[in-house]
Amino acid sequence: MSRLALVLGITAVVSGCASNPSDDGDGRHTWPHPPSVMDVGPRWCPNDRERIAYTHYPKDWDELQELGGPTVWIVTVGTGRKELVARGWVYDWLPDGTKLLCGGSDDDIWFVDLSTGDASMILSEPQPLGEADIDQSGEKIAYVVDDLRIGGIWVLSLGSMAKHRMSGGYHPSWRPDSAQIIRDGLVIIRDDGTTVGAIPLPDTVISPEECCWRPDGGAVAFTGYRSASSHERVYVVGLDGSDLKIVAEGGRCPSWSPDGGKIAYSGLTDDGKWVAIWTVNSDGTARTQITFP
Repeated sequence: MSRLALVLGITAVVSGCASNPSDDGDGRHTWPHPPSVMDVGPRWCPNDRERIAYTHYPKDWDELQELGGPTVWIVTVGTGRKELVARGWVYDWLPDGTKLLCGGSDDDIWFVDLSTGDASMILSEPQPLGEADIDQSGEKIAYVVDDLRIGGIWVLSLGSMAKHRMSGGYHPSWRPDSAQIIRDGLVIIRDDGTTVGAIPLPDTVISPEECCWRPDGGAVAFTGYRSASSHERVYVVGLDGSDLKIVAEGGRCPSWSPDGGKIAYSGLTDDGKWVAIWTVNSDGTARTQITFP
């Protein structure tokens, strides 16, 4: 058992307000490089509509020295209260909401127990690891190895600790039945590695990535682009390509609320100076900024 810079006793309280990301007049958005503040990768707790975990990147040198690098926070949607829970970056929640799956600085994957702050290493690979996703049963983790020889999406069984390469690609998301994933390109793959197919999109949407199943498995949220020169949008689409809609301009990294009624995402603030966590109804209404400096 180890400790991963667990609950550090730092809790901030902020207020929420409704707002829309800024627009350059053509529906395109430019994220700051580098941003003064960057809250990214939201993951909505699967059994709690009020908790969203996300990764915070230090906004300046002083905060970098204080925090030591990226940190994992949980924000309460209704109040805006934020709690620092770990160092590293967040991947996913256990289905019961008791633990977070986090990435460490040495290409390790950890579980952080939110009641005790204890952290236990699940996986360490010599190759760089990317994002990871836990299935609805809490028994399998799909994760990414970024390596020219053996890279792609791998699956780890937490019971036996056996692992196998599932497919190429990035950004895996488990379907609620735990038998399939969807990855970048909206490609659906079975656990055994065979391809089911891809959700069709019109030519007006390119490079779909960061796909995320709706909790009932009936639709997918993803990050897409209008053209090679445009900026990010969050879309929702049915499994047959129907009901395609834009739910957030200038946003990425979507994550569904447990009831499928809302989506959390990372998006530029009104003043264009930093990236915050936002929520939006699944029909694109009621965009609300959740995190603040």
